[in-house]
Amino acid sequence: MLTRSNQPLLRLLRYSQPNQVQVWSAIACSIFNTIFDLAPPYLIGIAIDVVISKENSLIAKFGITSITGQLAILFLLTLLI
Repeated sequence: MLTRSNQPLLRLLRYSQPNQVQVWSAIACSIFNTIFDLAPPYLIGIAIDVVISKENSLIAKFGITSITGQLAILFLLTLLI
């Protein structure tokens, strides 16, 4: 059984307490990095959905029914990422 002194994560958090803002910032940056790494394949899947489903695609449900408009939105999202 782990005692309090054997839990490395708790010891690390206690040791890094003066730098708590930087630790939480690093955690947030790591999460955002993972999201941005996973976004391009997801956007490619949405683009395929636009080409196949046309006016019934996921983006069309948000009110943009033209294929050109849907692909333009995907282009802007990809450029942003």
